[in-house]
Amino acid sequence: MGLVFRSGFAAGADLAAALGWAQQLLSDQSGAKRLVLLGDFRQVDLQSDRVGAVRQAVASLTDAEVDVIVMDYGRLAQANLTITSLKLVDRFVIASSEARVAVTVRNNGAETARDAPVRITLRLPADGDEQATIDLQLPVQTIASIEPGGSRRIEFDVTFARAGSAALTASLSADELAGDNTAHLDIQVREAIRVLLVDGRPNPAVPTDSEAFTFAAAIDPSGVARSGARVDVIAVDDVSAAVFEDYDVVALLDVAELPARSDAEGPTGYPQLDALVQYVRNGGGLVITTGQRVNLSFYNGPMFAGGNGLSPYRIGPPKGDPVARQSFVRLDAKRIDPVHPFLRFFQGERQVLTGFIRFFAFTPAEEFALPSDPAAGADTANAAGVSPPRVLARFTDQDASPAIAARSFGRGQVVMIYSTISPRWNDWADDQPNGIYVTPIQDLIRALARGQGRQTSPAIAAPMTYTPPKAFADAPAILKLPSFPASDLVMLGSANGDGGDAARLSYAGTHEAGIYILTLDLPDGRRHVALLARNIDPAEGELAPAGRDGLTVALDSNAFQYIQRTAGTSVGVVQTSKREEHWLWLMAALAVLVVAETFLAQRFGHHSAAEATDQGQGAHPQ
Repeated sequence: MGLVFRSGFAAGADLAAALGWAQQLLSDQSGAKRLVLLGDFRQVDLQSDRVGAVRQAVASLTDAEVDVIVMDYGRLAQANLTITSLKLVDRFVIASSEARVAVTVRNNGAETARDAPVRITLRLPADGDEQATIDLQLPVQTIASIEPGGSRRIEFDVTFARAGSAALTASLSADELAGDNTAHLDIQVREAIRVLLVDGRPNPAVPTDSEAFTFAAAIDPSGVARSGARVDVIAVDDVSAAVFEDYDVVALLDVAELPARSDAEGPTGYPQLDALVQYVRNGGGLVITTGQRVNLSFYNGPMFAGGNGLSPYRIGPPKGDPVARQSFVRLDAKRIDPVHPFLRFFQGERQVLTGFIRFFAFTPAEEFALPSDPAAGADTANAAGVSPPRVLARFTDQDASPAIAARSFGRGQVVMIYSTISPRWNDWADDQPNGIYVTPIQDLIRALARGQGRQTSPAIAAPMTYTPPKAFADAPAILKLPSFPASDLVMLGSANGDGGDAARLSYAGTHEAGIYILTLDLPDGRRHVALLARNIDPAEGELAPAGRDGLTVALDSNAFQYIQRTAGTSVGVVQTSKREEHWLWLMAALAVLVVAETFLAQRFGHHSAAEATDQGQGAHPQ
């Protein structure tokens, strides 16, 4: 009996399980048993983590005296460019500001590609348009040349005029494999970076004397977010009501301590500190500045947390006299971190500008080495998802004390400045020469602001969820698939409809590459549109066949008959090792087991193996 089988790699199928199934079917057959595998048998497939199980299955077939015949239809395309990545270079996008985007193209063909155009389309929700979206063509980008096997990355800027959902599509000219010529990226454009300043020295009577005044003015000089950031300022006494998750950056400015929860025996915890820790772990940015009001017990206790807290180092009493201002230290121009965006203003020829800043007082930090053994003191920082502190700048005092330190904390970042951010202890905020204060502060906020979560869009079959704005949580949701109108609209109900603990919309079945359009309409006429994207796995563009030698190595066996064919040719005669002729009744075999491979350019019609089982499951894109 002859059975025709496809390799299964292109579709993400489980070839080992399929081979086992074939063996079961053949176990009841008498006489000669033959299994015919048709496929393109790509190198990339035979290097996957499933090969070990396939080897075992092939060995079992050999032990069962099944004659395995491999008919290889794979070939390397002559002209085949693949978009392997469409990526947001910046961590987030602000309305009316330029965003940097990168496209990477790989030449999976045998010929050098020259002057390859990359067409960029911007899709946006349309105001008052029943079509829901509009497409705008952006300037074409051109790649001069790509050698076979090589990759080229190009970057370009896109300005999004307004906040909300948007999507980009990059596409190449048609070639031998069209399915890998397009990639998509969904983007959430923010109206502004949201910044919360917690003022440890508020002065409602004289606002300019408040600790937060100059800092807020540097972040948003216009007061109406023209710089791309919007600032809220609260007094430390009001911090208990603050919801940190509503902000992209939080700053504690000469804050003595956060409110404690107490009982008859004293403090039992710090709820707002716990919330702040979780906020930073979840990706929020935190700025800490010192000053006269800082409580050493709080900063060296729960804020330091034995080396795993938000405060990078233990600190001591202030040094210097900010009132007399007879002596001062500066930032050491030769010891400024060259990588962190906060201080890039002082790189190169602008190093000399540190000589214009005088610090009349500062808070000394006690540097330490993290113990390798948790029993030696603090918990190991890496075990808690906290990186060791990194000094970004040092003072010119005799101890070369840290002036600014940073650390990664979960998915977020902390920067601590060991002086005031106001003119109270230094003259940095005088911003003389022009930009010496404002520019680094704005760079700091952008460096710390919470990112968009991911910079590329997932592959097809990745699960998908979406959290709509609160006002639309009860609105019915309609989803258009990329193939619409050839496919039906999908009714998802409302985000609150499932009665869960979070107002989220879920959809399983993202098996089409392209842009999914989610529309929510309220009875009063308001509409919210979200664009979500899925992409072909770029590995699908790697058509290089493994050949006989590659199959032999991958399967750890040569106990198979190998025939190399070209897609579209007729099936011929298979010669066994004994030179016996066996006609392959291909069409009859297909009638028995319709699992033939779709070759080359048609391979993108396949779905993943998960498709058959995930139709009822929720989806969770990032």
